[in-house]
Amino acid sequence: MQDDARLVEASLQGDMQAFALLVDRYRYSVYGLCLGYTRDFDAAEDAAQEAFIAAFLKLRDLSAPEKFGTWLKSIAANACRLWMRQQGHCVPLQEADVETIPAVSIAVDESLGSIETRRLVLEAIVELPEAQREVVLLFYLEDRSLEQVATVLGLSIASVKQRLYRSRKRLQEIMLGMVEKTLEIQEMSDDFTERVLAAALVRGQCLLNERRWREAQTQFRRVARTVPRYIAAQKGLGLALKGEVDDRVELSEMEIDARLLAEAFAALEEAWRLGARDGETVWALAQLHESFDRWEDEGRLLEQYAQETDEAGQAFRALCHAARLKTYALKEYGPAVVLHGRALQLEEIGDDERLLSYCCNLYLSYIETGQAERWANETKTIYNRLGRPLSRAHYRYHRIRGALLIDLGEYREGLKICRAFLDEMESAEVDEPAELGWWINDMWGNILICQERLGNEEGVAKALAAAKANLVVYREEGEAKEEGGELRQKYQDGYFHALHSFGWACKQAHCIDTAIEVLERARRVRDAAAFCFYLAELKLIKGDRSGSLEILAHLRRVWPKWVQSGHFRRWFFGSEDFAGVHRDRDFLQQVEGAGA
Repeated sequence: MQDDARLVEASLQGDMQAFALLVDRYRYSVYGLCLGYTRDFDAAEDAAQEAFIAAFLKLRDLSAPEKFGTWLKSIAANACRLWMRQQGHCVPLQEADVETIPAVSIAVDESLGSIETRRLVLEAIVELPEAQREVVLLFYLEDRSLEQVATVLGLSIASVKQRLYRSRKRLQEIMLGMVEKTLEIQEMSDDFTERVLAAALVRGQCLLNERRWREAQTQFRRVARTVPRYIAAQKGLGLALKGEVDDRVELSEMEIDARLLAEAFAALEEAWRLGARDGETVWALAQLHESFDRWEDEGRLLEQYAQETDEAGQAFRALCHAARLKTYALKEYGPAVVLHGRALQLEEIGDDERLLSYCCNLYLSYIETGQAERWANETKTIYNRLGRPLSRAHYRYHRIRGALLIDLGEYREGLKICRAFLDEMESAEVDEPAELGWWINDMWGNILICQERLGNEEGVAKALAAAKANLVVYREEGEAKEEGGELRQKYQDGYFHALHSFGWACKQAHCIDTAIEVLERARRVRDAAAFCFYLAELKLIKGDRSGSLEILAHLRRVWPKWVQSGHFRRWFFGSEDFAGVHRDRDFLQQVEGAGA
């Protein structure tokens, strides 16, 4: 049998089985000690579990590992004293008068005779000296042999026999019979050891669920420091740190703490390295990869996760996201199409999800690789299988197909498909009525661009008028809903997206005044980094230099994540509209140092 010092050292190296052996070795001696204080079987087990949890969390503080047993019992005694104070007792039970101690807590439906029996048994056990009480509990409670009891307590068989003899002598024959009968009923639960190890993380998980990030970090960090290779602790610490990072990003006056971000990344990456393959860990780590612009690493992470997970939905999502990364971040269009093809081979994926996967910026990879016709044919096949009512998949199909046709210069075909969907929306049932106004406006936005590219001024004017009228109706519909209600919020979200996308369409159609008007209105509904940048470009196009600088300063102040990640700087230098001021000192003052 390994000695305590070796088991403690192994536990500190991350061997959870070693700590489980320590729990098994001392569970009944600690339970007996706690029973002596509490005189309550359930409270004694709770106190014993608390003692083991506390010992686990403080294991690195133990300077003499060979004295683990003594140290553990002192922790257990303190846990019992705390329990006593909470129950209104101030005196250790070994020193108290039995008459002053409450009876054992019993279920309401038990007979009076049973209550009395258990009370007498418990009082008798409590009166035994600790050494004898340990032997009685091990021998009767766990039904261990003399040899096993001797091994657990580190005694000779002769010593165990002697202690049992003395304990029997002190307990009257009738009481001993009750002890045997009662202890058979009051066995400690079989999963006690597992619960001790798991409960060390329960508090941290509760704090995590309550979004109390700092307190959760303290709890998980304590476990991770004790056992560095404990996967759940590393994961919990990473999620708690990332939670604080995300909250700070949402607060406009606060910038990201680079140290905090790096620590969150390190903890989640360690959890992944140790074997954490759950979706929560993977997607949190993927988001942090994006924060560091580590696109290739994020893509590899998602591809590996897709290969290892048994959940088809998660694998599909991971492969599609990796394909989008290759499209918009890495410009690797061929590999993006290949990854998307792998995703489409997965079974148990609905047509809505399949169609939506085509209808994102991934469609650019099909264009860039000369496979636009393939995209059109495959999406049309899936679309024709969709049922009714109209869903977001229906809308996205027409929205992106219209954009694809515009990119290919097929403006008349683009007009045709967008008008057809407008007609369909007038008569068909829609599964998200609160989004209908948004969908309508996006169709008018595509029509506007097509008419402008065809040089049809009358068509441009009609599209602008129709879109503006729809926005008025859409806003009024939302305002008619119950204030503060979920439906009104959905309308407000849709109205914001409608303004945002229509402002972009006006910019593409060179309707600059309308674009500025619409995006300023969107800004009053909700601040968003993307359209703020569009707005800064538009103001510069109109010759409003100070207005453009003001918007850029606002973007730096309100969206620190864009600034610190370098997105702001890259967008500025990649914009043709800002090409004339790429060396302007005032503009560079807003852009330089933005996380570059």
